[in-house]
Amino acid sequence: MGEKNVLELRDVRKSFGKLCAVDGVSLTIGSGELVAFMGQNGAGKSTTMRAIAGLSRIDSGEIRISGRDVHDDPGRARVWDTFRRNSWCIVFLAVRNI
Repeated sequence: MGEKNVLELRDVRKSFGKLCAVDGVSLTIGSGELVAFMGQNGAGKSTTMRAIAGLSRIDSGEIRISGRDVHDDPGRARVWDTFRRNSWCIVFLAVRNI
């Protein structure tokens, strides 16, 4: 995975029992890029965001923030998220200490 990328996901998978919530998601986000996750209810958006934030462990794959693994090095790959729920949901992720 490249060093100039802020966020990288490679073949991320997460299941809850027999339900596959995230099935092989891969993406790369560079510095200064803005990305939105869009999809139907149950498509895996929140599950993916929770995994990126380090709030949920993935079954397989890799998540890196500025080259640091979110789960192997959580103190160095710091993120936080805020969920606000009304009739819609805002997810905000801020990367710090990179």
